[in-house]
Amino acid sequence: MKRIILLATILTSSVFAQIWPLPAGTTYIVKGTGFDCGKFIRRYKVEYTQTPKVFLERGINFNLLTADKDLNTFSIETSWSTNNGQVCQFGLFFNRARETRTLDLDYTMSQTDGDSKSCLENEELLKSKLQSATYTASKRGIRYIAVDILNEENNVCDENRVRLIFDRRAQ
Repeated sequence: MKRIILLATILTSSVFAQIWPLPAGTTYIVKGTGFDCGKFIRRYKVEYTQTPKVFLERGINFNLLTADKDLNTFSIETSWSTNNGQVCQFGLFFNRARETRTLDLDYTMSQTDGDSKSCLENEELLKSKLQSATYTASKRGIRYIAVDILNEENNVCDENRVRLIFDRRAQ
């Protein structure tokens, strides 16, 4: 029995491998699962859409959303590979503004297995899109966290609003 519990712990910890812990300590880790067009549907379920072209063409993955115990500090961890196969990892750290329901960018961190200059273009794009991002939590146990990432003309949503979806139950 102990071996099964140990194996389950190892498997789930590798799925949610966090690169940069929050300074106040990480309590919540939620996996990025896709995008939607700005609304939860039927009893707070998500109707996923395809990845917007701006992120798809650049190969940007939104891996994790993390939060501290008091839900005041958040981070979003992203990654992508450059044309020469270099892996870039980029973390955006936010302070939560409860009164405006936004995540306000505080600072960023990055690491790469090569030349950091080849990561800069995507880093700047992400900083511009997530400077002050509105967030929404689904009801019913807060399964989903949605963070607005695009509010401009795009190839996936008619009303221009695209949200990143993080699912607390995703494996």
